[in-house]
Amino acid sequence: MGVSQVMGTRGPLSLSELEESLDRHRVPLAEFRSGRAIAWNIAWELAGSTPLPRPVRYRHPLGAVTWVDLDEGTSAQILMQIDLSVLSSTQRPSVTLGPEAAASRDFSAGARTTGFVLPGDLDDPLVPVAKDQSWFGPHLLKAGQFTIGAKGEEIRVDSFPDALEALRKMKVPRWRRPNPQGNWGIVSGMAWKRLSSCFSRGAV
Repeated sequence: MGVSQVMGTRGPLSLSELEESLDRHRVPLAEFRSGRAIAWNIAWELAGSTPLPRPVRYRHPLGAVTWVDLDEGTSAQILMQIDLSVLSSTQRPSVTLGPEAAASRDFSAGARTTGFVLPGDLDDPLVPVAKDQSWFGPHLLKAGQFTIGAKGEEIRVDSFPDALEALRKMKVPRWRRPNPQGNWGIVSGMAWKRLSSCFSRGAV
């Protein structure tokens, strides 16, 4: 739903301190006074709390209570939304181009805070979109690699920029992605659209 940075902790807090900070923790005072929540006396100090434009699904391991290690694909979806959220007020329309036209544009490239170097428009690259509206993006990282290419000619690429560049050079871009049942199959790109547009439509 959103992200925050943990800056530190404070506590254990006394009952009077917990009562004084009700506007921050929002735990009913009756829970502390009764003793039911008295163990909740350590405060996490957060900074930079930001809601995501679109919630990201993740797999919650059995037994995990406080911390969960997110897989690379889930982390990539979150990171890309954080970077793209600044585009929401000036979002550019989608464009539909053939791969040759997309490759011939004068694209810039540079480092992003996500660690990706995106071929294409620095902040909002063109990505291939399939007939079912699924699209190629950083969220398709599986076991540290992207799988692209036609069946029998597939290659695995470590980085999103390299995979995107290779897709642009294909006559028909093809890549593997999970269907609603979680099975990974090959789809073919039918159009090229802005990455921010794919996120805003909720396509997966």
